[in-house]
Amino acid sequence: MKSLHYVLALALALVCVTPVFAGDWQYKESGFAFWIPDDWEHEWDGEGNVFTAWDDTDKGPQFEFYAPTMAKLVETSIEGLDQELEQWLHDIKIGEPETTTVNGLSVTFVDGTGNLDKQSRYFSADAEICFGVAIYTKGNKSFMVFGFIESQYLEEYQTAIRKVLHSVKLAD
Repeated sequence: MKSLHYVLALALALVCVTPVFAGDWQYKESGFAFWIPDDWEHEWDGEGNVFTAWDDTDKGPQFEFYAPTMAKLVETSIEGLDQELEQWLHDIKIGEPETTTVNGLSVTFVDGTGNLDKQSRYFSADAEICFGVAIYTKGNKSFMVFGFIESQYLEEYQTAIRKVLHSVKLAD
């Protein structure tokens, strides 16, 4: 299975993301910072809980950044991943969670594929989607990134995807 690493959160904290300098962002109150390419679009959801960044070429990846309110949500997020994904994907295949260290943070990665149920803002109907979840933790702080891309574009964007995921760190 092709892998792509990202994160899904089930509960969110109301916080802010602010630019630190070109391409670098800080998700205030979570204590985490990350990088996105300068030419990517980005926005908050209507409630200010989810920061979304995407390559606006109609084929690039999309990332959603979350700060859970409790470390316990890390386990809940992984366990509930298939239920959340079933709301918009079918034929879902989820890999086994893997844990590693990135920038001094413990990171649990889960990835997989599924087929889109209907056309969306970013993807065509029935497209095969690669998705991933990355859950970063340090002490009792957690930060999650959920990302997805059409399978046919994964190889082209692999470097940018890895750079985003390896940029997450504790904010200065």
